[in-house]
Amino acid sequence: MKKVMFVLLFLLIITILSGKPRAESQMQIMNELTKQTESFALTNDATINSSNFGKVLKIANSNKVAANKIITVPKGNFPIKDTFQIPAGVTLKGQSQAMMPLFYMVPNRLVSMVTMASGAHIENIILDGKNSVKAVSQNHNGVSIQGTSPANRIQNVIVRNIQIRNFGGNGIYLKYTNNISITGSTPTQMIIDRIGYAGIAGYSANNTTIRSNRIQNIGVLGEKLAYNITLTSLYNEKLSPATQNAINPASNGAKIEDNLILNNAVWEGIDTHHGANMVIQRNAVLNVKNAILAISITLSNNQGTVSPPKNITIQFNRINNQADYARFKVAKLP
Repeated sequence: MKKVMFVLLFLLIITILSGKPRAESQMQIMNELTKQTESFALTNDATINSSNFGKVLKIANSNKVAANKIITVPKGNFPIKDTFQIPAGVTLKGQSQAMMPLFYMVPNRLVSMVTMASGAHIENIILDGKNSVKAVSQNHNGVSIQGTSPANRIQNVIVRNIQIRNFGGNGIYLKYTNNISITGSTPTQMIIDRIGYAGIAGYSANNTTIRSNRIQNIGVLGEKLAYNITLTSLYNEKLSPATQNAINPASNGAKIEDNLILNNAVWEGIDTHHGANMVIQRNAVLNVKNAILAISITLSNNQGTVSPPKNITIQFNRINNQADYARFKVAKLP
């Protein structure tokens, strides 16, 4: 009888504990309006997680003190239901590089997982598209940072030491942006991996810093285009040159340096079409069909080219350097 009672008590304790979010699966934030620290659970339920993310992001957005606009997420694998936006001036981060939370979407939809407003900051987070990338899907992005026009740009955004993988579109998508920083402390701490179209794609993106990223396994075999990094502008042949420049101006100003550009058998490693005032330096490029290109926009049906790049510096890069294969433990592809 005592043995039966002990087993029942043990099962009751397990049931209670399993139904209660553990302390380490809580997000906490000071609510300046109520002057209380509030806690929000992260569980294995995508609907609950998305709801709680919405609540904690709303509080962070309303807070005025910078320290109270920081959301620290515990380590764990957490499903979410919907895209979430990091509001202006808000920081979303994991506890450390060793304690990075992983987010994935349930059900898995071909949309951006994270969008970011001006002044937002993301760090020490893993975003996993959970797709085996067999086709390009341009809307399936890890992070999207997108203004509404050249006059209304998203600006002053920091993406640091995160991992993005398994997206059919772009790891990071930029359009109408200014002063975006995408950096790693080292290339092993900022990784973009297994992406269908571009690791980082920027359209009319100004003053972009891309430093110490490891961007690898890019492209879908059979497709014509894939880029580890591209900074360019959308081009519409139906528009007059003046209208084109007003709506889709060149990406102007960039530092692309100290990156590892790996494994792209489809097209180009580092690319700018119609870019201006860029420095591309000290990057290591391995196993890429076309390593680094700065070229004009090619018109359809071989009608010529327009909008040549201006003031592009390309220096001190290493392409298929034998020592780099060993140093970065990259297998040489045929």
